[in-house]
Amino acid sequence: MKKSYMAYAPLTLGVFAAGILIGGADLRVFWDPPSLMIVFLPVIFLLLSVFGPSGIVDAFRAAFDETPSKSEVLKGIAFFSMATRIILLSGFMGTLMGVLMTLYGISKSQDIPVAFYIVIASQTVCYAVVMVLIVTVPFKSALEKKLAALSL
Repeated sequence: MKKSYMAYAPLTLGVFAAGILIGGADLRVFWDPPSLMIVFLPVIFLLLSVFGPSGIVDAFRAAFDETPSKSEVLKGIAFFSMATRIILLSGFMGTLMGVLMTLYGISKSQDIPVAFYIVIASQTVCYAVVMVLIVTVPFKSALEKKLAALSL
């Protein structure tokens, strides 16, 4: 992983933000704490349960390290592969939860915030995709590139 990642990742997020603003939307629409909780917390808990705090730090460190060992690279690839799957599944689960809450509210004809549940259904997938795009894909790709160089 090149050090320039620290500049390009925020720039990539900036492109998304600019697109939202140019489209006339408000960035606050994309701030939804329940959706963030549904996507991020399960990911953190499950990754901690498999890799532990030091394994998580080691995976990121291996991506930036100039000369990681093959073992470190393989562990990092395993970490980012699992992280990608858990992130996408958490986003999908949040979408299912939002759809179910919306349908339940409609079926009960109660005064419930249906729009709020639709936001949860949408935001969880949005957060998951951005997380995979900005974090797991670049780090895993950097580690795969290092593995290819180690195999030569």
